[in-house]
Amino acid sequence: MHYDVVIVGAGISGLAAACWLRSKRISVLVLEARPYIGGRVVTDRSAYPPLDLGASWVHGSKGNPLTELAQCAHLHLLPYQHRYGLVDREHSSRRIDTKNLENRISDLLERTIGNTPTTEPCISLERAVQKIIHNAPEIQGALLSSITHRLALIAGGDPDDVSSCFAIKGGSFTGSDMWFPDGYNGIVRALADGIEFSLTNPVLKINHTPHEVMIETQSGEFRARAAIVTIPLGVLQKETTLFNPQLPGRKKGAIEGLRMGVIEKTILCFNENNESESDHLMPLDDKDVYFNSVSILHISPQDHRVIFWSAGRKAQRLEELEKPSRIESASCFLSSLTGRGVSFPVRTATTSWRNDPFARGSYSFVPANQSISLYDIMAEPVNNTLFFAGESTFKADPGTVHGAYLSGIREAHRVYEVVSSH
Repeated sequence: MHYDVVIVGAGISGLAAACWLRSKRISVLVLEARPYIGGRVVTDRSAYPPLDLGASWVHGSKGNPLTELAQCAHLHLLPYQHRYGLVDREHSSRRIDTKNLENRISDLLERTIGNTPTTEPCISLERAVQKIIHNAPEIQGALLSSITHRLALIAGGDPDDVSSCFAIKGGSFTGSDMWFPDGYNGIVRALADGIEFSLTNPVLKINHTPHEVMIETQSGEFRARAAIVTIPLGVLQKETTLFNPQLPGRKKGAIEGLRMGVIEKTILCFNENNESESDHLMPLDDKDVYFNSVSILHISPQDHRVIFWSAGRKAQRLEELEKPSRIESASCFLSSLTGRGVSFPVRTATTSWRNDPFARGSYSFVPANQSISLYDIMAEPVNNTLFFAGESTFKADPGTVHGAYLSGIREAHRVYEVVSSH
């Protein structure tokens, strides 16, 4: 079958591109290996409450296209108004307000790194912090270590692996972070209306010339004037023979140079309140084997959700546990932070994005001694027939849903110029 454009991947970037191109009367087919659309935006609705297993937040609500999409689709958004705090577990779970200290550390990091150009490699977050300790010895080591691990957690890595330039990189949008109490995949449903999909249909080979793309799948071949490839970075790193001919060395170098971060969730739901405040808590000591931090969300008197976050090596160790052991370990972790017992959860969920064959991780980050400019190379087209979208192609806001969305719109514009000129 022949289309104007074939899109590989039905995640947010693929859906955004397909939706925009369809509005321009361009014939589009979206191929997806999974039996469902949304990619790493997935909500488990098998029981109440709905639980987001992938993406969680809208990062910065002012001017964010996801905020407007949610409003148009009449989706319920709540501000993420939570206090971030460190818990001193060795002194009766004493909580330490870190807001002023975090601002100070961010300033020190920026001074330590200097004005490193985005085209230049950058030292690891751990090395940058070691320089801070040397220049500002009055900051307690435990506090500095915990805040450093939180910065690395956001990237899905560890302090010795994450680029310091990447770790302190700000986002494009301001305003409160938001979240969807009724599930993030409402955005997916809003974008998918009227789009043609071929689901449970993994791509086997992407053959491309300067004039056409021919894509081999388990169910047959599809031809198009152009293709938008939205395959996650982790899969591109594994599937080295997917393209024929192979991608240019510059593009392959960018794929190999970036890193796929891993953040796993363990979610416990309660119908009674285990903690009076909505908080994001992290232990001061960072001695826990499996968990980095925990978010406590109070939705209603009978709906209380606790999300445990595990990143980098902690996430890898966590995946070795069976689900009952993960739940038990999470309950113990929560108890150690709150200083009180934990009731029996009414619903639980766990994730394993690193082992997902169609994701191979959560989202991308820049490792130490690499450059943020790799994201620009990830976004470069090949021969005006292969175009690339997804969070790992969006330098301004990688690792975000709005970054994926905007990358899809960007490539839809590029493809339209090519397709409409023939």
